[in-house]
Amino acid sequence: MVLLDCGCILTDPKQSTPERLFQLRNDLLTVCERYCPSFLAIERLFFSKNVKTALAVSEARGVILATLWEAGLHSYTELTPTAVKQILFGSGRADKRQIMAMVAALFPNVPPIRSDDAADAVAIAVASLRTSLQT
Repeated sequence: MVLLDCGCILTDPKQSTPERLFQLRNDLLTVCERYCPSFLAIERLFFSKNVKTALAVSEARGVILATLWEAGLHSYTELTPTAVKQILFGSGRADKRQIMAMVAALFPNVPPIRSDDAADAVAIAVASLRTSLQT
């Protein structure tokens, strides 16, 4: 495995929701043009107690799936956070620190990933790849 890049798409919280979703779409298309991915791994949503956050995440997730479909990514895997931890650690109870350490161990030649969200995304990708290789 080679980690080419990772990071987070950040939007301005002062912008309206449609503006932020449009920026997300455009930034995702830029990533697709740069790296030409052939597969998508995405975190499966689970029940959230904070309805406002769950709705915002659902909107962003919808934009992500539609944009990547538009870019030609018609194959994808969804994993829950617990499933990712189970695949990578053998237990669904790993914490953020352990995920960051695992990602660092898997990619020792990459500068440390400082963002929890970026490390989670890499972990989802690695777990999905491992799952796809087992089938």
